[in-house]
Amino acid sequence: MTLQFWGTRGSIPTFNDETQIYGGNTSCLSLVDQGTLIIFDAGSGIKRLTDSEYIKGFKEFHILLTHMHFDHIQGLGFFGPFFNPEVKVNIYGPATNSEELIKTLSKYLSPPLFPVRIRDFKADVQFHALPKRSLKIDHLSVSSAYLCHPGPTLGYRINNEQTSLCYIPDHEVALGVPTFPKSPAWTSGFDLAADTDLLIHDAQYSDEEYQAKIGWGHSSFTQAIRFAEMCRTKKLFLFHHDPVHSDQQLEELLAAHTPVSKNFEINLAKEGDQIELN
Repeated sequence: MTLQFWGTRGSIPTFNDETQIYGGNTSCLSLVDQGTLIIFDAGSGIKRLTDSEYIKGFKEFHILLTHMHFDHIQGLGFFGPFFNPEVKVNIYGPATNSEELIKTLSKYLSPPLFPVRIRDFKADVQFHALPKRSLKIDHLSVSSAYLCHPGPTLGYRINNEQTSLCYIPDHEVALGVPTFPKSPAWTSGFDLAADTDLLIHDAQYSDEEYQAKIGWGHSSFTQAIRFAEMCRTKKLFLFHHDPVHSDQQLEELLAAHTPVSKNFEINLAKEGDQIELN
């Protein structure tokens, strides 16, 4: 598996001199394995993906949307392959059926919010409601589950024969838990992330910031690290960086919280970074 970060920021794109290292685009990742391309979320980072050489040669795309907050879909209308009649684009997201998913996305992809409608796309666009009990995308096994975040929100896990990846970008894992963590059986997202090789998880706040934003749907650095430890992950990427956090602040937060973990590698997700999972 080859993973690449195209957008790592949360809430709103943030571009200034202090966000040059970890990036200012909102959520978007790509995963390529044995000729299959999966795209996680369609924040502003998907435009960077579209403009790259990375997607050239692919004839089928799979876009897994975690939820419909604007920072995760704002780049969808700028995804170039939609306007190529020779390709197929599959869009997956939280809904009871494909018609509901189309209706929800059409609220954004239509005037007055956006000038181009879904019906104007030239590609073969198919919509798939999730979660399902099981899903295969070519040779890859895809699992999804609802998480603790305002509005219907999914996390995803991808497995091939050798390795696993779990993507949980928006998650208030400690909501309603005075002392986190407690039992794994009562922890949002545990079943999805347990024993994964690589976990990408929401860490928008410092511990102090979280106390003022309980119920907003996001986790602190400490909560994300303790969740990863509970799940016995091998490698953690802290994700969904707060728009007010500079590169220096992110590095200071990482340095302050790294000692919390004893058993796995911790990284800050960085826009443009490519990760090989073997």
